[in-house]
Amino acid sequence: MPTLPKSPGVLYRFLSARGLTFLLFALMLAISPAAGQQESVVLVHAGKASGYGVAYGNPGNIVTALHVVAGRSPITVVWKNQKFSAAIEKIYKPADLALLRLQASPPPNIPALKIYPGNPPLDTPLNFWEAPEKMFRMDKKETKLNRAVPLEQLDNRLERNSAALAQALCSDGQSNYPTLKTSVFKFEEKNIRKAHSGSPLTFQGHIVGLVDGGPPINGKGFIWAIPAAGNFARLLSEGSTAIPRSACSSERLYSGLRADNPHLENDPVLAELAENEPFTFVDDNGNTIVFTHEYRATCKDVYDTMFEEEQAYIRDLVTENEASFDEGERATLYDLYEQLIDVYQEENTGASIAIPAQSDLSIEKSEGHTLIEASSPFEGITMIIFARSNNSLEESRAAMTWFESYILSDREDWATDPEDEDEIDDFLDDEEEPYYSKLMGRAAVDENGDPVAELFASLTIDGDDFLGVVVKVNDWQTVDDDKEERLFYYMMEACAMLTDFAYY
Repeated sequence: MPTLPKSPGVLYRFLSARGLTFLLFALMLAISPAAGQQESVVLVHAGKASGYGVAYGNPGNIVTALHVVAGRSPITVVWKNQKFSAAIEKIYKPADLALLRLQASPPPNIPALKIYPGNPPLDTPLNFWEAPEKMFRMDKKETKLNRAVPLEQLDNRLERNSAALAQALCSDGQSNYPTLKTSVFKFEEKNIRKAHSGSPLTFQGHIVGLVDGGPPINGKGFIWAIPAAGNFARLLSEGSTAIPRSACSSERLYSGLRADNPHLENDPVLAELAENEPFTFVDDNGNTIVFTHEYRATCKDVYDTMFEEEQAYIRDLVTENEASFDEGERATLYDLYEQLIDVYQEENTGASIAIPAQSDLSIEKSEGHTLIEASSPFEGITMIIFARSNNSLEESRAAMTWFESYILSDREDWATDPEDEDEIDDFLDDEEEPYYSKLMGRAAVDENGDPVAELFASLTIDGDDFLGVVVKVNDWQTVDDDKEERLFYYMMEACAMLTDFAYY
């Protein structure tokens, strides 16, 4: 067994060396980039859209998501309480990256971050950054990455709808970006929204990835992270100077709309929309649920993001129900297309709900459960939403069982149309991503077989979380006699189809 030297001088020097090493290590931690990395994160306002960016490389360089800035101007970068004009210097489409150059001489002293040198830390808390509205600070938040996959394999719900997935990617008129083969990180936690695009994901003060996402699919968010290793270097060395002239998505499908965007000053409608406060409540499990407004769009814009099967359902719903009316009294698809829809996403679960823009949200209680009611201008049409964050998959099953029983409890004569069976997607056996979705329609008829009441419901389990919505017509004859009421019912049913969990 080795022994320490007996000489006091040698022992003193031995201990001093160890102490000095520890002291230097502690000092390095104290001045580590992790301590002040929020100083490297900026807000990026491009036209009417907003996102984030991070200082990387030479002074004055900012890396952000290409889809945030492509085809939009002017570009303003906000750091602390200072605003700087910026221009796109290079782009790297395969990874949806853009290099901005601040138009200031000398450039501001924004500390640049470096790429994390090791293997990507998966299933490990990482930092991302969020700027509160109208406040000059960056708040540190935590999330986790699951694994790296090709973009086309991001979510098993999308594998059967590859055409919709490809269509949702950004395009510059020549090719889509990023590519379906691009390697991306899946998020393990679903507390990232598309409004966070461009925010760096950091670990030990180094960049691991960049929050990214595409235009909505089926009306819902489509979110991943771009790995920083390799892609940031390619942006600098291989990046193109051919800047896309068109924006990534419809001008109505804004995500990242912020009230502190200086470019909204001349658009009072969007400026007012950006002021929307999150809808917050505590569910019956004691969890705080926060639904943040994602975007407002025409029904046509949202319809264009839907899968072909859902589009066909909406077309048939309108055309078949309206076939018996005279042309002047008939509601058309074009009437429906003009209506406005609001989409909200829950901050921690990724639950996404859609409601008509003229509806307000309020809280109702039933049997100890907390429900959301979307108001209707017509007494005969109701929409009820049940969002619950659970502790296990079994709790999610129990929540679904209760909600299905609840929505059928007001009548004993609800019946299923033999030609309209429930549509079920069951992935609950998937150990990594248990998911279940059920679309169900029920009707009550009189002695002549004519409908007197109808309901349409969507029930969804996403791991430990449950989301359910039901649209009911309690007096079908009243609705059937009024074109505007029928139109509102069609819109609410479309919103129910859109209510689901975002794609991660």
